[in-house]
Amino acid sequence: MPNSYFVEKGSYLRAKNVTLGYSFGTNGLTKVGISKIRAYLQAANLFTITKYSGVDPEISVNSMNAQNSATDFGVDEGAYANPRQYLLGLQITF
Repeated sequence: MPNSYFVEKGSYLRAKNVTLGYSFGTNGLTKVGISKIRAYLQAANLFTITKYSGVDPEISVNSMNAQNSATDFGVDEGAYANPRQYLLGLQITF
């Protein structure tokens, strides 16, 4: 018989995607054939604020189990957390 002993709040606040960019002025760049330069920093899964004791409060049905049922939804069976990623870029328009 199912029970609610292991049920806990899964509410959370997460910064999933953040991009910060800066466009440089075009003074003197047109002489070299450049019309625009933009530098940016992008971060994915920057932070998660939660009281959830598991790895990741954003869990779903276990994809390893071919016989998924409605009772498996939301069961944290050691799912991997979303990795934090950083991307630094430079856009040059000629």
